[in-house]
Amino acid sequence: MSFNAERRTPNAERVLSVTSANRLRSWCRNDDTSLATYLLPDLTLIRTLLPMPAPLVISGLSKHYPAADGSVPVLDNLNLTVEPGQTVAILGPSGSGKSTLLAIIASLEMPSAGSVRLGEVEVTTLCGQQLQAFRACGVGMVFQDHHLLPQLTAEENVLIPALAMDRVAKAQPQADELFKVLDLADKRRRFPAQLSGGERQRVAVARALINQPALLLCDEPTGNLDPRHAASVVALITDLSRRLGTTVIMVTHHRALVAGFDRTLELSGGQLHLTHANDFPSHAQGLTTITSALK
Repeated sequence: MSFNAERRTPNAERVLSVTSANRLRSWCRNDDTSLATYLLPDLTLIRTLLPMPAPLVISGLSKHYPAADGSVPVLDNLNLTVEPGQTVAILGPSGSGKSTLLAIIASLEMPSAGSVRLGEVEVTTLCGQQLQAFRACGVGMVFQDHHLLPQLTAEENVLIPALAMDRVAKAQPQADELFKVLDLADKRRRFPAQLSGGERQRVAVARALINQPALLLCDEPTGNLDPRHAASVVALITDLSRRLGTTVIMVTHHRALVAGFDRTLELSGGQLHLTHANDFPSHAQGLTTITSALK
């Protein structure tokens, strides 16, 4: 079933939502590597786990990797506090530990020492349903590579996090707006193999934003985008942070993209060093629409 984006009617919108949800759930039932293990049995757990707003506090964080002559330190007693809704950009050369830091914050990797706390939640100790809940709505992540599922369309990839929270139909209007802002409205029915590298990365950005997570982690989110789309994606991310109170941490090599962030830090020698700080805006400011971020 296909729809023309410009001619879609309200009834067509509802059919599309049901079609997307049914196809995703059908794939979960029939694929051995299904999403069924990630579906949350108790959605109230999310609200209990992540009361909003919640500051991010990283204390004494260290990460060492084993080597033939001992161990290689990547992060060394690193400390960072990010207030709710604040945007932080982290610069640093390849191999400085930027991606490792994000992976630990996202609960994808364990530290050698130290703690990561979001509000009252100690992220590094989560397991089972609590870990599933945190990954489903507590954190959204954009990786250097898109990590899209090849058997799903762009739209279905974006809606996967909403499926985990059983809110595919409710998430459809936000998905529509994200596809429009990211210049993907005519690509939503295509599979990843039918998209360019930049288009796949923009789909990954939409997927990370679809559940409006408390914490958005971006690992070189604009690496595959041309300058115009890179600027619009960063503007979208910072605008949504202002509107929704979402905390954002982005790592990048591109200094030109971090001017709109509240703080800019540089990671070197396993430590974070402040290079720039703006006055932190109130949550009442920046109530622009998503599309105004492109103007």
